[in-house]
Amino acid sequence: MMSSTRLSWNRPFRGYADFLKRDGAGDGGQPLYEVWDTKLARKTKPYYLVQLCCYAEMLASIQGVLPPKVRVLSAPATCRNMLPATSSTTTAS
Repeated sequence: MMSSTRLSWNRPFRGYADFLKRDGAGDGGQPLYEVWDTKLARKTKPYYLVQLCCYAEMLASIQGVLPPKVRVLSAPATCRNMLPATSSTTTAS
């Protein structure tokens, strides 16, 4: 797991993902990561998802594959899995 990782595009977008969690390996054996972000709010707000989808796109430009999901860690210690390509959510156990 890496923390406070700077992500950017050749466009004017950039940001710092709270965590990049290793999520297996690609076809060539390179490590693949998913984006995790922490929020103090009790509920996931729509703009959090926009932010995380942007981070997922930036990460895809680096690793060559879009992460299958992003995660929001929010108070009180809940983890929500978000799928970047859709707005579906599930609660992790």
